[in-house]
Amino acid sequence: MALAVWTEQYRVGSPVLDGQHQTLFRLVKELQDATAKAHSNELLDAILDQLIQEARRHFRDEEALLVRCRYPGYSAHRAEHHALTTQVLELQRALRCGETAVTPHVVQFMTNWLDQHLRRSDLLYVPYMNKESATTTPAAAIPASR
Repeated sequence: MALAVWTEQYRVGSPVLDGQHQTLFRLVKELQDATAKAHSNELLDAILDQLIQEARRHFRDEEALLVRCRYPGYSAHRAEHHALTTQVLELQRALRCGETAVTPHVVQFMTNWLDQHLRRSDLLYVPYMNKESATTTPAAAIPASR
């Protein structure tokens, strides 16, 4: 099974987003390790829950940046985020109901999705970022409604 490891090839140039990407890789690696060591469903659920929360925060921040940059692929990018969130929430539901387990196959799916999404989707928006939008804090990325 390929390991979830963040490398410089995934850098998008935003310290906030790059840090979040590193956190997502770390959490997927924790899930890999816990699955390989056959830890309890409670521990797997706790890691999965943290991964979901971090992914949601990251998706929100990244999407705010894409709006600010006027990225033309925003809708498709957002749809990818939504699809993954839906799949992982269903996995968590099934795990909590005892209908499934977190298997190496599931963890490999998450590792592959993260790798492919970063290399094939996230790196596409890099040319649209400017210095201001790349360094803007997420809360300031979308102007307040009037």
